[in-house]
Amino acid sequence: MRWMFGLVALLLAAAATLMLSAKKTASDVQAVRRALPSLREGVAAVPFDEAQARRLTARLTEMLDDASLPEDELREAAATAAGWAAGATPGTNPYHAAVSLRGAADELRASRSPGDAHRGRARQLLESASLALSGATGMPGGPAGGVRDQLQNLQYSQQEKLREIEGEPR
Repeated sequence: MRWMFGLVALLLAAAATLMLSAKKTASDVQAVRRALPSLREGVAAVPFDEAQARRLTARLTEMLDDASLPEDELREAAATAAGWAAGATPGTNPYHAAVSLRGAADELRASRSPGDAHRGRARQLLESASLALSGATGMPGGPAGGVRDQLQNLQYSQQEKLREIEGEPR
């Protein structure tokens, strides 16, 4: 009989722990949702254009094996993707695709040769953009994925600004 009271006490303790954990999780999700708007950069929002995003994905994919890359075209691609990201909702496929395309353009701008690590990273980002454009990924990470994408987008913005300040050709 004593073991029965112990079991009931253990079950009550487990239930209380789960309830507190659920409340903490709900609180964390609310904090993430409040933080999302503050992570936007000052770029003019442009409506996401899926057809143009597919064309940009194809064009950047073509560039992966080129020895010489067009700096102006890559800068314009990154700016276009930044506008799409500013106009899309974090945590959605269009936002994820825009951030991935911006990152791919930036990685190609940083690349020195077809076999370097920047080209490999650009290839991964283009695959991620393609998956997002196909809708195969569903909600890429939900609120947490949206925050991750926003942080990544801000990092690309800082890299672009640094590149412009330094006058780095590539």
